[in-house]
Amino acid sequence: RAISRELAAARLKSDFVSAVSHEFRTPLATMRHLTEILADGRVANEERRRYYYGAQMRATGRLSRLVERLLDFGRMEAGAFRYRLTTVDLDELLRSVVDEFEQFAADSGHRIDLKVDPELPPVLADREALAQAVWNLLDNAVKYSPGRPDVWVEAALQDGQAAIRVRDEGLGVPAEERKELFQKFVRGSAARETGVKGTGIGLAMVDYIVRAHRGRILVESTPGTGSTFTILLRTEGP
Repeated sequence: RAISRELAAARLKSDFVSAVSHEFRTPLATMRHLTEILADGRVANEERRRYYYGAQMRATGRLSRLVERLLDFGRMEAGAFRYRLTTVDLDELLRSVVDEFEQFAADSGHRIDLKVDPELPPVLADREALAQAVWNLLDNAVKYSPGRPDVWVEAALQDGQAAIRVRDEGLGVPAEERKELFQKFVRGSAARETGVKGTGIGLAMVDYIVRAHRGRILVESTPGTGSTFTILLRTEGP
């Protein structure tokens, strides 16, 4: 059993290194290609040049975000990540994250529908960490929803807590895989079967962040129908 566990851990780490390598390779290849085109003066007009610069900026942003995510994950695992708790307006935070994500994922064709209860009280949270958790859920929803462009983000009170829901109509998760969904380096069967790329740390980061806020992360999912991830946090209000 010990040997089996070691082999399984080694396989997960190997898959992780392979996935990270692929995630780096894609934006790097894009940046190199666009830089060569611009440096060689092969762009015919200013409008096209602006388009290439925009694509280059998105590739750079993707690469930077991946590096920061890996560094943050390492700090979280080591218990060295420092959370700075402040009063956070969820309406403002979610709109900011959704606006930024829509620019980042502009080429995917997905639409993000956002609804926030205007009566929702603020929460005590680390703004950047909570924004990262929501971003990861959005990224997950988009990656696992090929051909289904709509993703929904909702925030409202649920049993006295602030509930942030991210819902998609994507591939879904089988019941037997949900218990391992938030473990590091673990990727579901749908990712393997459909070739969806990823590092296997996105949901693990969400779990770290939510638990650090003394909250809970829930998932409801049906294969072929989609998934709903819900972050539950204590509110600051009455």
